[in-house]
Amino acid sequence: MKFTSLTGTWGVFLLILYFAFAAYAAVAVYRDATERDDLFLRLHPLWWAAMTVIGSITGVVAYWVLDYSSLRQLNSDQGRLD
Repeated sequence: MKFTSLTGTWGVFLLILYFAFAAYAAVAVYRDATERDDLFLRLHPLWWAAMTVIGSITGVVAYWVLDYSSLRQLNSDQGRLD
């Protein structure tokens, strides 16, 4: 068995695994974004899904930071007038 054929097989397997994760994450982000009405910058859920497909784990982290983290809550509290 050649080393290059082994890395090629693993490379294809990891690439398929990456795209499967990106597709699953994009669907999950899209479903969550359609249920929310206070998305960051009022971006359409399809934009969030597209960013997740392109960035995979980076897209998921960006969605969480901008829409769920305490950073988002601090930003929305500063803009509110009581």
